Formats: sequence, C-alpha cells, structure tokens
Amino acid sequence: MKRFAFTKAERLRQTKAIRHVFANGKKARAQTLRLYFLPNQLGVTRCAVVVPLKATCRSIILRNRVKRLLKEAFRLTKALIADNIDIIIFFSPKNALDKQTLKGLHLSGIRTEYVTLCRRAGIMRHEKSINRDS
Repeated sequence: MKRFAFTKAERLRQTKAIRHVFANGKKARAQTLRLYFLPNQLGVTRCAVVVPLKATCRSIILRNRVKRLLKEAFRLTKALIADNIDIIIFFSPKNALDKQTLKGLHLSGIRTEYVTLCRRAGIMRHEKSINRDS
C-alpha cells in the first residue's frame, strides 16, 4: 500500500526548484491543466500543484478541493510516470469556470486529463514494464 502514498520526498516545495522547472522545463496544455516538467537527478519523481485563487472564482474552499483532486490524481498515477522528473500541475482553465462547474469536478475527469497530458508530454513509462503485483 506504500506505493500509493504521496511522501514528503515526492513533494516539490522549494521555491528555487519550482522556479527552475517553470523557467527551464517543457510544458504541455489541455483543457483545464498545464503540465511543466523537467528531469532531475534525485532518483525520485517530485510534484507540485498550483491552483491560482482567480481560477477558482476566489473561493478558498473550491481552490483547496481542486488542489486535493490534483494531488490525488498524481498519487494514483505516479507508478505510470517515469522516474527522476520534477512535475508542476497548474490548474488553468482555458475558459472561465463558474462555481457550479468547479463544484462538479470529479477525480475521474481530472485524472483522465492528467494522464492524457503525461502521455502527450512523453513522461509515461511503458505499461509493459510496470510491476502491478508489488
């Protein structure tokens, strides 16, 4: 069960590291998400989630909900992502979303969009090489 945990080592928290990924990393875009990514030499894939207050109709409750959904999407799919990558998941809808639409966001939709972005970015492992038994 430990493989599904989102450990402290997997969190990208340092401002300097986050700025480095934004400045030097590659990016991919979908309907509501932007993905910034950059290889690292740490032996672990790290993730940061960015949800601007403006993107959630200035609602702290909705902002925290979106952040929880994005972290959960990373946590559940991190076994499919290649090692040694710093990832920033940036919530940035192309069109303004109203509060009802934000309240209706579900993990399945967020996760599908996130996996699609990772595939498009080329940071997914080959499904054949993943050990599903451990």
